[in-house]
Amino acid sequence: MLETIRKGKTFIVLLSIFASIGILIIFLFSKEQIHIEINKFHNVFFDFFFKYITHLGSGWLFVLAFFVLLFVRFRFSLIIALSGIVCGIVIQFLKRFVFSDVLRPVAFFKDSVDIRLVPGVEMANFNSFPSGHSAAAFCLFFCLAIFYADQKKYIGWLCFVLALLIAFSRTYLSQHFFEDIVTGSLIGFCVSFIFLSFCLKTESKFWNSSIKIRAKRVKGKSNSVFEEEKILKEEVMEQQKI
Repeated sequence: MLETIRKGKTFIVLLSIFASIGILIIFLFSKEQIHIEINKFHNVFFDFFFKYITHLGSGWLFVLAFFVLLFVRFRFSLIIALSGIVCGIVIQFLKRFVFSDVLRPVAFFKDSVDIRLVPGVEMANFNSFPSGHSAAAFCLFFCLAIFYADQKKYIGWLCFVLALLIAFSRTYLSQHFFEDIVTGSLIGFCVSFIFLSFCLKTESKFWNSSIKIRAKRVKGKSNSVFEEEKILKEEVMEQQKI
């Protein structure tokens, strides 16, 4: 757990600030007021930008990350898979069984306020709370921030900004209320934090390996002893980086 906090301190601090401000806004204003104010700020660039960046919160990005990380560390792929699956289950359970009667903005404002929509975006009407895209974004990008924290000093900032933009796109596009994305973001973060705390460090040679490393070992069997030692040293150096 302490290792996860150390590696993810930038992301955690930024999320804490966002969540604190978000919760304060939610307590001070109604969800209708917040959404109407956000809905006033529209232009052509942001319509295009948020229309497409919102798709990064879909499940396909987890699948892509899972396969790419197989070439880095098997344990990274394991964490991505477990956190993604559990996060999805938690969100869908809350959406469909606990808060199944919560309407999305389009349905909520149908007979009262004419909110501005982005052309070409297919709108949903039900299961608004919490936001699945926001949860997925914060779950995935917090994991990536931890995986590469020691290699790239700015990775925490980058991953948080990407996650925040994806989450905000859901309110900008009127797919969710502001409280949906704040709650979804916290759920996604908490799920990934739990799996990172338990699975980030392991002594297993298999889970610390990767397709790339195992391919080197297979190739090394036909090399000289000198080459085999060189491969092992490279593995140790890669382990230290990760």
